[in-house]
Amino acid sequence: MAIQEHTEEINDINLTSTKCGIVLSDDNKILSKNVGCSILTKKKVVTGTLLQIDAYIEDNSLEYYVPEWDE
Repeated sequence: MAIQEHTEEINDINLTSTKCGIVLSDDNKILSKNVGCSILTKKKVVTGTLLQIDAYIEDNSLEYYVPEWDE
């Protein structure tokens, strides 16, 4: 299975227990990483096996989104 990028206006994806997906923000930060669940979002989603997703994250130097906290 190859990596798939989903960029529809609304992405509605069902992941089996062998598939992983990451949801990316507009600036390509990882908002969430999910395995074996449903994803419904307007954001870009990349799916594949867990190993493929981990390689995709490393190859593209992706970082997790960290919200800024107001003090």
